[in-house]
Amino acid sequence: MSHNPPNAQPKSPVRRIVSRFDPYILLVILLGLFPISPLLQPGYPWDAHDARHTVYFLLEFDQGIQDGILFPRWQPDFAFGYGYPFFNIYGPLSTYVGEAMHLLGFGFTDAAKIVFALSIILSGLAMYGFVKQVLGRQAALVAAVAYMVIPYRLVDLYVRAALAESMAYVFVPLVLWGVWATLHRPRLANVLGLAFAYAALLFTHPLTALLLT
Repeated sequence: MSHNPPNAQPKSPVRRIVSRFDPYILLVILLGLFPISPLLQPGYPWDAHDARHTVYFLLEFDQGIQDGILFPRWQPDFAFGYGYPFFNIYGPLSTYVGEAMHLLGFGFTDAAKIVFALSIILSGLAMYGFVKQVLGRQAALVAAVAYMVIPYRLVDLYVRAALAESMAYVFVPLVLWGVWATLHRPRLANVLGLAFAYAALLFTHPLTALLLT
């Protein structure tokens, strides 16, 4: 028997979504704007260690995509024109994201900046999701903000300009989340989630995957 009042109306789908929405997610995104604020300014940080390489890698990757190669592992202009199988070694997932931004109409430098910015925001959301399951929302908010602004993260962005390593931080909490979920609730969905998170980390930055393992 229903316990709703006789005149009660069922909630609309929009109201159900709003009632279930976690406002802390929006707070993580807003706080993430602080560490990425330099990326929102005009220009590109050409003086950072790998900043020029990042744009060059994306340019070469785009040439392969434009030639119809879905996984362009060989870069014909590298090594003084002799070519080099660069993306056999360097994880290409962050470059795929940059290429997607470029195909949407952004220039190579803007595409690289967008990937750097996404690496911060998405990593904060991933850490929030993981810690929320273990310690609750307030601890998750603290962990997410700390994860986005720890000094090495900012060094990765603004000193090293290490695109793949910056994007790898998105998947580290997801791998930890997958491990935790698999140990506490060992079912197929959690095992597959762990597998996909770990595969994405390997495809993004193998060295980070090695260190995490």
